[in-house]
Amino acid sequence: MLILSRRAGQTITIALDDPGEEIVITVLDADRAGHTRLGIDAPRRLRILRSELLEEVRQSNQAALTGPEALAHLPWLAPPTSPPETAP
Repeated sequence: MLILSRRAGQTITIALDDPGEEIVITVLDADRAGHTRLGIDAPRRLRILRSELLEEVRQSNQAALTGPEALAHLPWLAPPTSPPETAP
């Protein structure tokens, strides 16, 4: 983890693989109560989420994939509809 100190108005730039594409994070405000406001300028193709929202999305996606109806389009993963018959 990289730890940096920045003051209001200062930026951090993250260069991406594509030339000319970058993410710029600007410290907009930092108060004495420990609250910091950040501005993030990034290419539109990137999704930027707060960590708690990302976790909600992950849990929602996991819940959607756990029901038997979610497996209907994947027959090799779907539970059998009836137990296999045994030969006498």
